[in-house]
Amino acid sequence: ERLEQIIRKYSNFVDYSILVNGDEVNSQGALWHKSKSEITDEELNEFYKFIAADAQEPLDHIHLNMEGRINFKSLIFVPQKAKPNFLQSPDDLTSVQLYSNRVMVQEDCKDLIPEYLRFVEGVVDSEDLPLNVSREMTQYTPIMTKIKNVLVNKILGMIEYWAESDQEKFNTFYKEFGPLFKSGLNSDFENRERLTELLRFHSTKTGDEEMTSLKDYVDRMPDFQKEIYYLSGESLKELRRDPKLEYFKKKDVEVLLLADPIDAFVVPGIGEYKEKPLKSIEKADLDLDDSSDEEQKESVSGEELEALKKIFKEAAGDYVEDVVASRRLVDSVATLTIGKEGLDSHVEKMMKMMDQQTGPSKRVLEINPSHPLIKNLNRLQQNGEAETVKSMAKQIYEGALLLQGDLQSPGEFISRMTEVMTKATEDK
Repeated sequence: ERLEQIIRKYSNFVDYSILVNGDEVNSQGALWHKSKSEITDEELNEFYKFIAADAQEPLDHIHLNMEGRINFKSLIFVPQKAKPNFLQSPDDLTSVQLYSNRVMVQEDCKDLIPEYLRFVEGVVDSEDLPLNVSREMTQYTPIMTKIKNVLVNKILGMIEYWAESDQEKFNTFYKEFGPLFKSGLNSDFENRERLTELLRFHSTKTGDEEMTSLKDYVDRMPDFQKEIYYLSGESLKELRRDPKLEYFKKKDVEVLLLADPIDAFVVPGIGEYKEKPLKSIEKADLDLDDSSDEEQKESVSGEELEALKKIFKEAAGDYVEDVVASRRLVDSVATLTIGKEGLDSHVEKMMKMMDQQTGPSKRVLEINPSHPLIKNLNRLQQNGEAETVKSMAKQIYEGALLLQGDLQSPGEFISRMTEVMTKATEDK
């Protein structure tokens, strides 16, 4: 039994029969040595199920027969479904099998496929490799590097074809393997431009089931817009109700909504696309144009606003580095943004989950000087009710914390809210 296991593992595809006690052990044919016209879809599907231990048929495949400066044959498959927990431990994913003249020399040859494409299954067979090839040899031989470059180019070419001509396959691929695939932007710098073109994101102008490319986003940009805007968070539902979007909705400016955790690490690294910088709308230093506003709402300003900002700063404490009048808020009273050098709040949460403690970045509290509540607080301030204003400022600040999921003391928040409501409903 042990002998048969070894034969099936390493010599299952040799082109002659191997008998044990008169029974043929190697039952599978080396399908990759046949020409494409000789292989049926049924044979391809059965071969995929055999090498991938998958009950489903593959999403698509690539059949290569390369001759010239480098000689190798290959069958590469993209599964329809991701394996369980593949994102948690991509290093544990088995990669393609390496053969030399139909004899397996490595069951899991990670040197042939970069980590971000490690969802593929298949075989690579090269006559240029010796049968006794070692792990060390596969890491350093130029033959392996050349084969890897060809495979990556062909796999990306197939995905690009789906994006252009087979949206259903592309959507299936992106849903299952998008998070791992996107990580290639931080590792495969040679193919960075191709990977960037294949990125897809939700946005304020797409439905929950739709996604947009950066190219389509730029094509829709109005003439006055100079930057590509994005906002990262834990869910689409949370992102769509974020008050930081109010200005952009009013101006009909599209914002990318990054609900996939990997996006928060990948997108800032893109820097710019087609000479358009990518910028988080969480940043306090956004260059927002309000010159075309049809009307300027009456708002608190001047010395009165400065006095209110001082009270808000005292109420917020050390967590806030500054309090400013907001230009991005339309209907909300306040929001928290980050300084020029700070990390996005979502990135901070992700790093905390990975036990990478960086310490929270100080936030900028933006208040809406034209909001009725701010006007009312200003009136109370003028009437000498500083303590009441400070208590409500604390409540507004903690409400902003609550919206971004950072409120540490909900009990105090509820207690203060009850107190404020009690005073508001007293019989005058």
